[in-house]
Amino acid sequence: MLESAIAGAVSGLIAAIAAVFLMEWGTRMHVRRIRFDLDDVLDRLMRDDKRRASAAAQLRRTSEPAPLNPVDAALIAKHVTRGSSPEPAAWFDGLVGTRTKTPSS
Repeated sequence: MLESAIAGAVSGLIAAIAAVFLMEWGTRMHVRRIRFDLDDVLDRLMRDDKRRASAAAQLRRTSEPAPLNPVDAALIAKHVTRGSSPEPAAWFDGLVGTRTKTPSS
């Protein structure tokens, strides 16, 4: 009787381990398939976005520039008609030539 109880417990343990393994393996495969499908969907969306952006950029390059609104046109005209003023000196322009040469030994 003890032998049959031990044999039943061992066979039950083996069956339980096999069932858990198969359930976990099935779940992993299911999640993996879902992840692959999601990657395919994201790749397709990214390709569509790139195609749309490329078409918009191509249209923008080939079409005439959009007219400026009146405020921008007035600001540009104000700065362009003011005349060209000399560029301000850079901060490092005063440093050029101030370096003293060290005597060579």
